[in-house]
Amino acid sequence: SKSFKKQTVLKNISLSIPENCVYGLLGPNGAGKSTLLKMLTGLLRPDSGSIIFRGHPWSRADLYEIGGL
Repeated sequence: SKSFKKQTVLKNISLSIPENCVYGLLGPNGAGKSTLLKMLTGLLRPDSGSIIFRGHPWSRADLYEIGGL
């Protein structure tokens, strides 16, 4: 989950994304799309929970790993 000040913007997110496919992330303004992408790329950290990437916890990945996304 992720909150800014007292506003929760992401909560209980769970997803699996197969490799070698192109996906879109759709939703209304303020739905948390940019926040989710920033968390997946390591630019933001979740307040609680974790991100698992290829079976390993994703916390502070180096730029090479982030570029591989």
